[in-house]
Amino acid sequence: MLAFVFSSLTLWAHHQGHMIVSWEQLPLSVRLLNAVIFYAAYLSKMLWPVNLASFYPYEQFFPLWKILGSLLILAAITAVVIYGLRKCPFLFVGWFWYLGALIPVIGLIKSADYGMADRFSYLPSIGIIIMLVWFIPVL
Repeated sequence: MLAFVFSSLTLWAHHQGHMIVSWEQLPLSVRLLNAVIFYAAYLSKMLWPVNLASFYPYEQFFPLWKILGSLLILAAITAVVIYGLRKCPFLFVGWFWYLGALIPVIGLIKSADYGMADRFSYLPSIGIIIMLVWFIPVL
């Protein structure tokens, strides 16, 4: 609910400043590909924090291996989480916390020049930490 409120306020402010990129300038297909790749990239940077930068440019073209690899990683984790829902519900909570908390900043609504920003991953990372920490007793 908080993400919705603050996302709405941010979108309103960016709209007032004419900062929102139109759908003609950046089609939905490009935004969706970026979102898939950014979800995987945020996850990888959280688990292995190398090559961090203050600015990640928004790209319009990605190699096929990067798109398919990101899709495979996200689909595999989602499948495992849903399959293990009864035995390990914390995996479901953590994973969907991560996915949901990144929605406002994943680039579906484009309002700036950056593609990613490490500062946007702090709150979503709590979901991954929930998954990892609560899984320790299962091991």
